[in-house]
Amino acid sequence: MTKFSITRNGEPLNESLYTWDEKTKTLSTEENNLVLDFSGYNNCTFKTGFKCTFKTGSDCTFKTGPNCTFNTGSNCTFNTGSYCIFNTRWDCTFSTGYDCTFSTDYGCTFDTGSDCAFNTGSDCIFKTGFSCTFKTSYNCTFNTSYNCTFNTASNCTFNAGNNCTFNTSYNCTFTTGYNSILVRRDISEFYNISSVKNLTTAPYTVEGYVKDGYYYKDGEKQYKAIIADGILSEVIEHKGNVYKVKNYGSDNISYFIKDGDVCSHGETLKEAKESLIYKLSNRDTSQYKGYTLDTKVSKKEAIRMYRAITGACEHGTRMFVTLSGKVPRSLTIKKIIELTEGQYGNDTFKKFFTEVSE
Repeated sequence: MTKFSITRNGEPLNESLYTWDEKTKTLSTEENNLVLDFSGYNNCTFKTGFKCTFKTGSDCTFKTGPNCTFNTGSNCTFNTGSYCIFNTRWDCTFSTGYDCTFSTDYGCTFDTGSDCAFNTGSDCIFKTGFSCTFKTSYNCTFNTSYNCTFNTASNCTFNAGNNCTFNTSYNCTFTTGYNSILVRRDISEFYNISSVKNLTTAPYTVEGYVKDGYYYKDGEKQYKAIIADGILSEVIEHKGNVYKVKNYGSDNISYFIKDGDVCSHGETLKEAKESLIYKLSNRDTSQYKGYTLDTKVSKKEAIRMYRAITGACEHGTRMFVTLSGKVPRSLTIKKIIELTEGQYGNDTFKKFFTEVSE
């Protein structure tokens, strides 16, 4: 293994000023203004002063003062002061002060102060103070204060304060304070969403939003509605966890079942129940681990694979294939991702093959 280096002002730090436990891979020092290069090391723990720069592998833990810079791999945990800069990979956890800058991959959790800037991947969770700027991907959750700006993808949840601006896509849910503005990129819609609670934007390329159990278009209430699995449905009848519905773009009656956070659709109640059981089951996706973006499959196999990886119900998948009218008899993984853009599970499907390629 390459020997690590600890320097200050270009000179090696005297070994008496730090301790390194080779067994536990723990470095401890009270010194400041250090450059720590542990590029070939994973699973390390660092306890340092302020104004330090770190270059490490994955699965590391940091407890530092302010004004530090981190360039790390994945699965790291940071407990730092303010004015820090982070350039990391995925599944990292941050507990920091204010005025920090984050450039990360997906699956990260942030608990920070104010005036922070985030440029992240998907599936992240943010708990921040005010005056923060976010540029993220999909499936993120934000619990913030006021004066924040968000530039995100789809399927995000926002619980924000006042004077916030949202530049997002479809299937996002908002609870906001006053003077809040939403710009929806996929259909170029603009809303004033001041002081709203649980407003959810409609699915991909569908205008309007659902608020308080009703679908609104052009600001006018249309009908009682629900959004689940990326499908907007008019609620015809509702009893318990079973819904009799008309899906957007269809005049046919179908069914929808909700079990906690898991939902399923079906042309019949029986089909909806079977789809729910399928979603709750342990679906085997191991056979697809060797596939690449260029792997070509039949349409039938594409549907089977998409359901296994994403948990999409049969009715929703079949409805998309019918309505799109553009699914060839055989297609590549890359083509499946393109065709399902904006549909339920597209993000999960895309992430599955991105992770495999890595």
